[in-house]
Amino acid sequence: MQAYAEDMKRRGCADRTIKRELSGIRYIHRQVPQARFELLDSRYSNKKCGLGSTPDGRVDRTWTERELAEMKALAIEENKPNIALALEVSRATGMRIDEFSSLRRAAAEAALRTGVLHLTNTKGGKPRDVPIFHPGGNCF
Repeated sequence: MQAYAEDMKRRGCADRTIKRELSGIRYIHRQVPQARFELLDSRYSNKKCGLGSTPDGRVDRTWTERELAEMKALAIEENKPNIALALEVSRATGMRIDEFSSLRRAAAEAALRTGVLHLTNTKGGKPRDVPIFHPGGNCF
């Protein structure tokens, strides 16, 4: 795999392209029931091949404290305290808007009893548990 990565580098391929190719090879290798050879862990292998970090270009979309405060103030100004509360709970628990808007009262009450909020309508469809700490608990 290292020779293949070096060849791709010589041909002018970008690190991201090489890493994607090597990832595909590793995937197929994992599908082989009794593979003759063992492959190195990708982090070690990529470093050994001289492949650098390849950020995906995503930016942090988390609201700043100022943005959150301004949005909550606007909600209060528009006489929508439930929206301000939703923003506060979402910030305190890390919930996404979809997760909060589909939250049922029974789930919130169970979270207050157990200290854990069980979310089922999540990104990717994989349920997750969110520990409720003091600020989130007060919001409910």
